[in-house]
Amino acid sequence: MKFSMRRTIAMQRKEFRQFLADGHTMALMLVMPIFILILFAVAIDMRPKHNGTALLLRDSSPTVRTLVSAMENSTYFRFKALISNEEEGERLINSGKVHFILTVPENFTRDLVRRERPILLLDADCSDPGAIGAALEALEAIRANFLAGSDFDGPLAHLRPGLGPFELRIHRRFNPESISRYNVIPGVIGMLLTMIGVMLMSLSVTREMERGTMENILAMPLMPLEIMIGKISPPIVLGLVLSAALLTLSTAVFSVPMLGSPLLLLFAMALFMCCNLAIGFAISSLAANQTQAIQLSIMVLMPSFLLSGFIFPFDGMPPWARAIGCCIPLTHFLRIARGIMLKGCDMGDVYQNILCLSAIAIVVAAIASLLHRRTLD
Repeated sequence: MKFSMRRTIAMQRKEFRQFLADGHTMALMLVMPIFILILFAVAIDMRPKHNGTALLLRDSSPTVRTLVSAMENSTYFRFKALISNEEEGERLINSGKVHFILTVPENFTRDLVRRERPILLLDADCSDPGAIGAALEALEAIRANFLAGSDFDGPLAHLRPGLGPFELRIHRRFNPESISRYNVIPGVIGMLLTMIGVMLMSLSVTREMERGTMENILAMPLMPLEIMIGKISPPIVLGLVLSAALLTLSTAVFSVPMLGSPLLLLFAMALFMCCNLAIGFAISSLAANQTQAIQLSIMVLMPSFLLSGFIFPFDGMPPWARAIGCCIPLTHFLRIARGIMLKGCDMGDVYQNILCLSAIAIVVAAIASLLHRRTLD
């Protein structure tokens, strides 16, 4: 048989029609690359700005207010709370609401005028070292040039030497040596649980459809919610066993600290797995086969990894990207895991993220129940 261009063109036309008819593949190949390009170009910043900062003022002179204004004008600091004691600052930094606590000591301005180089204390949350490095560099530049402006003429003109007029003492909290695995391993655990939960559940249901066993399940007097609970129960048990193994490996082999309650973290893991399994169940209701289930899972997993704060600093994203990230279960699990393991947080510190995970699980489970097909047609 000789080569025929006519037959080749006919084959090409058939493949193009089949390819264009597959909406899931088209979405994966067109929408996802464009979405990722937009994220990297617009939403992701490796030098996050507007880091939440708490301010403990024991000297409120105009000089101190000028220093605070200089920090805000650098765009790397955003003062979110004016606190009155160290305990209030501890609650804010433990819960992750702020990354820094700036403490201005008493008689700061008086010691400044006397050239006694007063100490300015900055507590920095180093549980995610990459998120605060740029802010610390900016503060060093502010310190070196603090009294170089025209506001310090006259009696304060002698305070303009190149050496900074005050000492900046940085207290690196939770990971003072900036050991990367302390920050990465909780994220890796969350990433693995996300992949297992979403993909395992989506493939489990679509596999039953392809094998024909879903007909028997649909013929039973079962509600969609009952089917979903029955389907997610074994993966949750498997996920908890895997979680306990990962935590044991992390602490025993990689020396990642476990300062908080392991039981609280396991509870958060179980809730996190429920969210991911509900997402997988919803995907299985939309997918006609396992190939489509994998494609839809990828479209869910990519934003989870990019917008949750696992790979890139969460505060380095614009407001619209952070709003999307707050709807992603991995975002809240990372805050819980890093808080419990590195900061020793208790339920009072992480309850807001626990509530967010619970809300996501309920909403996704309701959507999955509505999407669940009661027939194979």
